[in-house]
Amino acid sequence: MKNQPLKWYLYREQSKIRHIVEDVLHWPYLNSGQEYSAICLTNNGFFPPGFPVAWWNGYDDTTIVFYHDADWRNVFNPLKNLEDAWRVVDACLANAQGTDEEIVASLLRRTRFNQEMANMIGWWTLPKEQLCERICLAALTACGSEVLMSEPQVYPPASEGGQSCPE
Repeated sequence: MKNQPLKWYLYREQSKIRHIVEDVLHWPYLNSGQEYSAICLTNNGFFPPGFPVAWWNGYDDTTIVFYHDADWRNVFNPLKNLEDAWRVVDACLANAQGTDEEIVASLLRRTRFNQEMANMIGWWTLPKEQLCERICLAALTACGSEVLMSEPQVYPPASEGGQSCPE
């Protein structure tokens, strides 16, 4: 479980996508295309292994992804694009190989993701962008993030003039 809950209701789209890229897909997320270029220049014109790599494009407020198997950049928005949201699904359902701990973690992530999706009653009736965001939220939860969708209600104790919590 991550340390601090994600206050989804406060985040701008850029921050939401960054969390998805880093916490679910485990891709590097840079601050700009200039940072990407600077890293390539110090590495004989190549980005170090670990593709794909993402960065925020402040010119048109989009996240850009550069994939290793192509010499081009893509706008990436799993909150609005079903193809990008499907990459998130693939990441959650991927089988891990390696140590026993990695394999168990993979199984737990897949199980949690399937549970989150099963709890999404009526998903087929959702508008595309709502469905994409719900997939991303399920993925973040499956990967161990606690996501707050609204400000938590805090009730002062009765001793301070507050009322008891509603049941």
